[in-house]
Amino acid sequence: MLQASDLRGRAVIDMDSAEDLGKIEEVFLDPEARSIAGFRASSGQRLEVAARETIPQTAVHAVGPTAVTVRRTGGGERTQPDLEALPSLSNVVGRKVVSHGGELLGWVHDVLLETDGKRIVGYALRAASQSGGPLGAWLGLGETHYEYVRADADLRIGDEVIIAPDDALARAEGGEPSSRPRSGRSAEGR
Repeated sequence: MLQASDLRGRAVIDMDSAEDLGKIEEVFLDPEARSIAGFRASSGQRLEVAARETIPQTAVHAVGPTAVTVRRTGGGERTQPDLEALPSLSNVVGRKVVSHGGELLGWVHDVLLETDGKRIVGYALRAASQSGGPLGAWLGLGETHYEYVRADADLRIGDEVIIAPDDALARAEGGEPSSRPRSGRSAEGR
């Protein structure tokens, strides 16, 4: 699996024009389709105004370890306003995740993707028992847990909270056992 946050900073290369479009600064999500909807790339140096370009997932040819290759030709793609209306990685990280049964499962730490970088597998969690709460999840503080909420579960994703079925919690393949106690913590607890 790939973490969506690992895409930030990767070069974006247009295969048709052999042009470096900049680096990924934001990842847009389509939770209903369980996929990455697109990226915002930014080019420019620190002292000059950065040029930004929104690239829909349909333009992505491949997600490699150091670059994302794209083809900007073609039609029927989402426009920038369409992508900007979707949740971004920055907005999802730190959201509270509560089960149908009212248990606080934790806070979203990252979005897990298939190795092709296109499909969402789940939402990696920082456990409710960790110190730091949502701010700690956003900053990546504390001990890492290898649990995630499966994207194929019947999730309800709101502006502040994600509601997940009681059986939606899973472990990342090859992950270590979690030390998080299953305490039945209430959704109000932090």
